[in-house]
Amino acid sequence: MILLRILTKDFIKKKGIMLIVFTFIMLSAFLMSVGSNLIVELNNSLDALFTAARVPHFVQMHAGSLDSQEIEQWADRNPLVEKYQLVEMITIDGSALAFEASESNEENSVMDISFVRQNAEFDYLLDMNNQPLQVARGEIGVPIYYRQNRNIETGDSLIIKNGSLEQRFVITHFLRDAQMNPSIIHSKRFLVHPADYRMLQDHFTEREHLIEFMLTDSERIDEFSKAYQASGLPKTGPAVDYRLFKTLNALTDGIVAAVVILLSLLIMIIALLCLRFTLLATLEDDYREIGVMKAVGMQPADIQRIYLSKYLAVGALAVLTGYLAAHYLYRYLNGDLLLYLGGASRSLLQHLIPLGAAAITLLIVLASTALILRRVRRISAVQALRADVNGNIDSRSRGRGKPSSRLMPLEKSRLLNVNVFLGMRDVLHRFRMFALLGFIFFFCTFIIILPVHFLGT
Repeated sequence: MILLRILTKDFIKKKGIMLIVFTFIMLSAFLMSVGSNLIVELNNSLDALFTAARVPHFVQMHAGSLDSQEIEQWADRNPLVEKYQLVEMITIDGSALAFEASESNEENSVMDISFVRQNAEFDYLLDMNNQPLQVARGEIGVPIYYRQNRNIETGDSLIIKNGSLEQRFVITHFLRDAQMNPSIIHSKRFLVHPADYRMLQDHFTEREHLIEFMLTDSERIDEFSKAYQASGLPKTGPAVDYRLFKTLNALTDGIVAAVVILLSLLIMIIALLCLRFTLLATLEDDYREIGVMKAVGMQPADIQRIYLSKYLAVGALAVLTGYLAAHYLYRYLNGDLLLYLGGASRSLLQHLIPLGAAAITLLIVLASTALILRRVRRISAVQALRADVNGNIDSRSRGRGKPSSRLMPLEKSRLLNVNVFLGMRDVLHRFRMFALLGFIFFFCTFIIILPVHFLGT
């Protein structure tokens, strides 16, 4: 009851400061939970997408003509090849393509646009439910990138003009392409019906091919890549493997998760600096009370436990609030990830890892508090009892000789206003404590600047 009374009195006395510390700890726990959840969700969603799309282990891109029979014979002879597939793509210049909802064509777009048919055995283009997509004649499946960046919806039209050709397709689906999904990849595949594809072949002559292989052992991709490069088969273009596809898909949302966790750590640093500032001020205010507690026989560990209990209560409540907020808001925060990759079934691990990340925040707070509270051991009961009501002790009782006013004595204040001079003098006398404020402003500024530059990039 005595402990509860002490804590209640302290909370009421310093509710503003405690609210600030609570807020920073809560934000840190919230961002840690969000960042860790993003990473887990990203990994699970990628696995689900790649499984549904049956992403090839090795892809050689090739611009121009080729001998498909030669490639097929080489694949049949290679014991590492489980399945082989040759994907032809019709390359269409952006100036020949326009969305009806847009005021201009795609001439100035950075994307290389290709039209394809659905593949037969693997490397499927998926719908928004991550199922292989099929379209009817006159319909088209458009990469999800355009839904987000061109504000188009299903039912809108896509128009292709090239010479005498003017073909209108109805956008009936948005597709996920495990190979070319991310916005950082400058190639995009549009899905059309085989009959429409044959019609486009008569009007567009530029072709590109994807030479795709599924391997019997995905751990031997490097060995297979070397064999292909030494074979003399077509390779007028980059070669990409399964690992790179996964890295490219994870890159954008992975960077977001990393930035969120970095912001969480920066906010944690601010919370710890605020906590240090608050604790030092509290210990200074309670100097006499600590001396009384020591004088009546309380051990330093018991006194530390009183203060630690207060910050344990604040930290635990802040961390729990941050975790619950992240748990209920993650669907809104993971919007882009779910849009591009689709969701995966949530496992127990997806709840435990964010909770563990939030718990680490609490442990860091408690460890930092315990380190600062070691100062209690250095407080002498005799000196504390001889202090005045403000916690100041006569310099003679400290055994230090002359007072510390030797630094910037008042008579040196002729060039400055007395109030300004006294303020500067106080800052210099307690430089370590006031330096914390400088660090807090530094990290706050960094937290604001980092997302702004990230968005600009």
